Amino acid sequence: MVKALSYINADWPSEPMWQGDTVVFSQIDARLQVNPDISVKWKEKMKNGTYTHAPVR
Repeated sequence: MVKALSYINADWPSEPMWQGDTVVFSQIDARLQVNPDISVKWKEKMKNGTYTHAPVR
C-alpha cells in the first residue's frame, strides 16, 4: 500500500546546479503545466477519490 506520494514540480534546466551536458536533469522539465495532456490526466487521477489530500496552507 502506498502511504505517500511526492511530486516535485520543477523546471530542472533553469536551475544552475543541474546545467551541463552530462547532467541528467539538464533535459528534464518536470512541471505538469507545460504538457496539457499530462496535466489533464494528473487532475483526473487526483480527483477520483483514491487519494487523500493534505490541506493547502
